[in-house]
Amino acid sequence: SDVLGQVADQLKLAERDEFDPNKASITDRIMALVGRAPELGLKDAVIAKMRDRLQIYRVENSRVIVVEFSSKDANLAAEVPEAIAAAYLSTQQAAKLQTDTSATDWLEPVIKDLSDKVKEAEAKVASYRAENDILDGQNNSALATQQLSELSSELTRVKAAKAQSEARAQSVRALLESGASVDSVPEILSSGLMQRLREQQVTLKSEIADLSITLLDNHPRIKGLRSQLADLDSQIRSEAGKVLRSLETEAQTAGLREKELISSLNGLKAESSRVGDEEVGLRALEREATSQRDL
Repeated sequence: SDVLGQVADQLKLAERDEFDPNKASITDRIMALVGRAPELGLKDAVIAKMRDRLQIYRVENSRVIVVEFSSKDANLAAEVPEAIAAAYLSTQQAAKLQTDTSATDWLEPVIKDLSDKVKEAEAKVASYRAENDILDGQNNSALATQQLSELSSELTRVKAAKAQSEARAQSVRALLESGASVDSVPEILSSGLMQRLREQQVTLKSEIADLSITLLDNHPRIKGLRSQLADLDSQIRSEAGKVLRSLETEAQTAGLREKELISSLNGLKAESSRVGDEEVGLRALEREATSQRDL
């Protein structure tokens, strides 16, 4: 009736003769005379006349609904079914909108309550972190755990550097004590001063070799060159001694750094253990916050 009433108003059917209740059919008049015709208002009367001319049925084995309407006016016979279909769809959409609006009205306080619970759960997480001094590092790991990993890596590097410096120092010390040539030591070979001394040494040896062909070993010229060569050897070994002391200093520095790292590492191990125990409660609070947020 609501749909038909909308169509009747839209198409102004009450103004048409065939829907005028004052122009009732012979059957309607007979029914009125015998007192069996109901007394209807204008709109209800128009809707009743529409029903007499209307047929609605579903096509078998399909979802098609057929709306047929009979009228003296061919255009009206086409307009009424179109208007009925449009009004019906509009009514359905309005009903759906009403349902959605009702659901939204119901959800608003529920969502607000859930939002408050999320804020409360997240506040508990933040408060727990602050109370137990749990700071975040990278990749959602505790800062103490991250620092422990970084210190462990640094300690490994320092130990390796210390061992390398000690090994090189031991190699140079052994060469100096045995009186062997130190030319094979990388630190000595890379020294600019050592390279110049080595060049002078080679030059002096070459001169001595050339003069030895014509002069005896006790010749003043050869003695002078041999004296210069001895001074160069002394300078080379002196520079080698400096390299040795430098390597020993590197090893000592690495040793001190190693002790500092071990001390810091032991402190962080205790802190990381404490944080690990406290994280059990933190994870539970975080799961609760996540659950509330998802909900």
